[in-house]
Amino acid sequence: MVTLRTIVREKRFEEELAALEPDLKRADEFLRAVEWALARDPSAGEQIPQTPVHICSMSSIRGNPPNLVVYYTFNDDYVILLSIKSFKE
Repeated sequence: MVTLRTIVREKRFEEELAALEPDLKRADEFLRAVEWALARDPSAGEQIPQTPVHICSMSSIRGNPPNLVVYYTFNDDYVILLSIKSFKE
């Protein structure tokens, strides 16, 4: 049985997400997939060396160029979404 972690969005994450408004539909679809995946297996992202921070990019989910990236940490109970960045092509 899969243990689901609770997703927590930090204030900075929420502010950066709101700033993505022109890309909000795409970001929303991406985030649903990210939250679903990370709640089940947060180790699926890539850890930034020598930090507790991991990243999950659009390429991790769909195989597309990573123009949306989520930064997060996790423990046994929570996945904490720290930041979201958009990289224009």
